[in-house]
Formats: sequence, C-alpha cells, structure tokens
Amino acid sequence: MPTQLRKTIVLCLFFIFPMGLLAPDLSASPFPEEFTAWYKASKGMFSGETIVSIKADKDNRYTYESITKVTGMMSIFGGEIREKSVWEYTNGKIRPLRYSYNRSSGSKKRNAELTFDWNKNIVTNSIDSQPWKMTIKPDTLDKLVYQLVMMNDLQQGKKKELNYSIADGGKLKDYKILIMGEEKIETKLGELNTIKVVRIRGKRTTTMWCAKKLGYLPVRIHHKKKGGGEHTADIYKIEGFEDF
Repeated sequence: MPTQLRKTIVLCLFFIFPMGLLAPDLSASPFPEEFTAWYKASKGMFSGETIVSIKADKDNRYTYESITKVTGMMSIFGGEIREKSVWEYTNGKIRPLRYSYNRSSGSKKRNAELTFDWNKNIVTNSIDSQPWKMTIKPDTLDKLVYQLVMMNDLQQGKKKELNYSIADGGKLKDYKILIMGEEKIETKLGELNTIKVVRIRGKRTTTMWCAKKLGYLPVRIHHKKKGGGEHTADIYKIEGFEDF
C-alpha cells in the first residue's frame, strides 16, 4: 500500500478533540473510571479501527490510551499509532504526568515521550531519543488527556467555546473548540442525542458529535483536510458505561 494512503487511513482515525484553563473540577466525574470504546473508519478498500480506553492505576492515577490500526484487506501492510497518557487527579482536576506517542507505520516512524514536572512547571520532551526541556503553564494538558477534560466541560454546559493549552510538537499550542449545538444522530449504538463541536485549524476542520448519555464521549469524528479529503470514524461498540 502506498505510504501516503496508509498514512491517510491511519490519521483519519486520530482523536484530535481539542482544548484551556486548569482542567475543570471533576469531583463529579463525567465518565466511568474504566471504559473501552471501538471506532471504525473506511475509504474505498481501506479501513481502520481505533480503540480508546481508560484504566485506573494505583495512587489515584489513570491511564488513557488510543490505538489505531489498519484493518481489513490492507492489514497485511501493518501500521499502528499508539498514544498513551498517564494522569492524576489533583484537587479534583486532571493533571498529565506522562504522555507517549508511537507511530510504527510508513516511512515516517516516530516516537515521542513527554514527562511533566509540576514542581518546576517544565515538560521534558524526548523525540526519537533526543530529550530537551520546555517551560509550561500550570494549566497545560497533553494532546490525549484533554479529551477527558472536554467531556467534563460539555457536561457543565456553560460555555460556547472551549480553549486549551496543549504541549504538542515541542511547543504550547492553543486548541479552540466551538460548540455548535444539539443534534440527534444514528449510530451502531442506536439513536443518540449529541452535542456537535468543531475545531478549525486553518483549512482543516475536525467535527465531533459527543453523546450525552455517554458522558459526552465523541461517537462520531469527521475530519476535513486542507486538500479537500474527508474521513469519518464512527463508534460501533462500548464497554463500561452500562451503569453510568
């Protein structure tokens, strides 16, 4: 499979939910302490799957992980993107401790690790085993765990726009999310009442439909790229929300 096509189908499944301020109070958690959700996306003969999960560790710490793989006919070509965030509750707020990214597909294999030192407000970046340090704001999140913060913000229902400071790509980036309103959509889980949110980055747009009954977990993610390409990932299975 051509490298660009393989990269496209893998990247279209990425969670790029996007988000500021010190993570909001999670004294009433908007999601179960442990859950797993499965998503599928396809384009022509290419398809892919993303599995996201959260697990409780010891000492009030948690692991949030996203694994994206090429599936179906093209699975013989391999390809996987794995993200992991280890975080903790501090004063009822989410605070990242370690973030890792591994891409094992295509010609642009990449490994990155971020370690947060909150005593000094410094993050250590190790990109392909070349570490360096960067000063961060007290409210900084990583590019994976902010998804959980977004879920809580949507539950609060008090804002029309969400803004987050994210340690991403060796710099602090401002993620802005616009809340577009309510919308009912059909999914493999049935009809769901959702809040539609949009992140615009120049000519690239990510639109997400976040289900109210699932703690505002995104159940559909639509990416529109700069060149006009469009891809959609839809949830088809979930565990952990049965008693939520």
